[in-house]
Amino acid sequence: MRRRLVWQIYLPCMVVVLGVLIAVTAYTAHSLREFYVAQTRVDLKDKARLFEKLLSRPLRRVEATDAVNAATGIDGLVKRLGRKVDARVTVILRDGRVVADSVRDPKVMDNHAHLPEVERALTGQVGSSLRFSHTAQHDILYVAIPLAQGTRVVGVLRTSIPLTSVETTLGKLYRRIALAGLLVALCAALASLLVSRRISRP
Repeated sequence: MRRRLVWQIYLPCMVVVLGVLIAVTAYTAHSLREFYVAQTRVDLKDKARLFEKLLSRPLRRVEATDAVNAATGIDGLVKRLGRKVDARVTVILRDGRVVADSVRDPKVMDNHAHLPEVERALTGQVGSSLRFSHTAQHDILYVAIPLAQGTRVVGVLRTSIPLTSVETTLGKLYRRIALAGLLVALCAALASLLVSRRISRP
């Protein structure tokens, strides 16, 4: 009879403890991912701002008579800059045409006018998007800023980075959180058993 009473007290306690641990662990994991993504977004924005001043003058010549040579010059500059930073850099004109990319040949790239981060940047605001790339088979974070000539937005400068490094870092943190949660669960199980026995004793 006493043993049955112990289990009647112990099992509900463990269900509550495990439920709280799972909820806290899930919330912590989600918060950590949001924090790292936010930090990466800020870093990409800062890199884009650095490139903005370097590209503003060459971009003026794209709309001039020597547009082809100017676009080639921008692409070469972007490819040199892309090798020095841990991010992909893309320059997009107002009509969505890609004129420079640090990874690919812009001539074979699709029109980018429909992309959400580009659409927002063309309105004069900073655009950001996190989406799965079927080509790369992982999530990629994009940040786009407007390139303006006076008050007119003439193009978009976009920086992007795959979240593989972030996921690797988060994977290590998740394992540590899981181990800590397991230790807490074992301690809680032992404490609950002792409390259940003490309560059932009278």
